[in-house]
Amino acid sequence: MAGLEVVAAVLIRDGRALACRRAPHTSGAGTWEFPGGKVQPGEAPRAALAREIREELGIDVTVGALVDRSEVPVGDRVIDLACYLVGPVGDMPAASTDHDELRWVPLADLGGLDWSAPDLPAVRRLVLQARHPHADWVIDVGAARPVPDPERDRHAARLAELSAGHADAGALRSGVRAAHAAGLDEHRIAVAARLSLADVRARLG
Repeated sequence: MAGLEVVAAVLIRDGRALACRRAPHTSGAGTWEFPGGKVQPGEAPRAALAREIREELGIDVTVGALVDRSEVPVGDRVIDLACYLVGPVGDMPAASTDHDELRWVPLADLGGLDWSAPDLPAVRRLVLQARHPHADWVIDVGAARPVPDPERDRHAARLAELSAGHADAGALRSGVRAAHAAGLDEHRIAVAARLSLADVRARLG
């Protein structure tokens, strides 16, 4: 499949992220996404993002840390999407050339929108981090042997939910074993499940 390098901006204000709905005249009309666009040949990703946001939202931004980078098959090509935290230089955006609605959504509620497929890995990561901040390290790129991000996120989130006291010991033991099978090592499991290493090893025994 042919690849397409794309960048997107995660603007956060008071615990809410900016979600943009694709306008009727655009591809993927009606779905939500983080604003951004294609990287031109020879262009650095962060420079491309600053340019795209200026063209699309009419504001200047500073581009910060990488939130997520994932490759997602869409039709006959693969979208290589890198999402970065950005900060506006001046006012927040009020309109977009490619979107018919801009909405500030609480981070923990981002999953309630109908997102474009390439944006979903970043959305899952932001939601997980908002609901379970201690799981941040667990799902960081390179923290486990290579497995798809959605699988790693799912197991980290499951452990975090179980550790909140809503499941019995058997369910937590099963969650620990499933996370270990997915490639999370004992240290990462301990962080996600809020267990000691000894407790993790006992559940894996």
